[in-house]
Amino acid sequence: MDRPDLQDKKNKLDAGRENLLQALSALSLLAETERTLNEAKENEKALNAKVEACQKQYVLLQTAFDSKKTSYDDIRTLYDKQKEAVEEWAKETRSRLVVGDTCPVCGQEIKSLCKDEDFQSVLAPIRTSLETKEKEYKEAEQALNNNRTESNTYGTLAENARQSTARALRSYNLAHTDAQAKCAQCNGIGLSTTTGETLKKLLEENKLEADKLNEKLTEVQMLSTQIIALQRQKDECQKHVDAARQAFNSADRVLNELKNNIVNYESLTANEKENI
Repeated sequence: MDRPDLQDKKNKLDAGRENLLQALSALSLLAETERTLNEAKENEKALNAKVEACQKQYVLLQTAFDSKKTSYDDIRTLYDKQKEAVEEWAKETRSRLVVGDTCPVCGQEIKSLCKDEDFQSVLAPIRTSLETKEKEYKEAEQALNNNRTESNTYGTLAENARQSTARALRSYNLAHTDAQAKCAQCNGIGLSTTTGETLKKLLEENKLEADKLNEKLTEVQMLSTQIIALQRQKDECQKHVDAARQAFNSADRVLNELKNNIVNYESLTANEKENI
């Protein structure tokens, strides 16, 4: 295989290696977006559970509040009525009543008359009960308000979590599409639980083949360098040969001239002897 073929194969291996690296990177990003999506789903699920718990608790708190409020209203009504019984106008009215009269309030016959102190003694425990019921009613109201605040807070957080989950899902879908496309460029590999291992194996095979090819390219380069050096030596020798040939031709011309001169000289000498 000559150098252009080797270089072409190396270029293909480099392109394949780049595709494998891009596929592994896309696969890593896919795994990260999947983890983010799962975390977002878990967070949304937890917040929804808290919202649901608040809503269930609200029903119980509302029932408790209504019960406390009713008890408070009842004791308040009793207290107000009993309080009227100790006011000055009530005292004045009672002072005019006698056993056997008709009660101006309920319309029944008066069997016996109670003293003002009796009404006062009855009012005191009612007031104490009223204060207790009011405290319980206020606490129930506060618990209900706290529940509303907590529910609203968790509701806002749950809505934000739903939006985060939606964004995470979009990112995951984009990463999935990108990873699927990049893996398909690597011998048509599809996404599965073993895709990562398959890509790493192909990358290792690519490296081994590239190392062998680089060794061949290095050998070819060394041979090419030797050929160039030999070519230079040949060219240098050729220069010496050409110079020697030129020197030989020049010497040959001189020799021929000398030979011609000798012949001419001998011819002249012969002619002169004949003339003598």
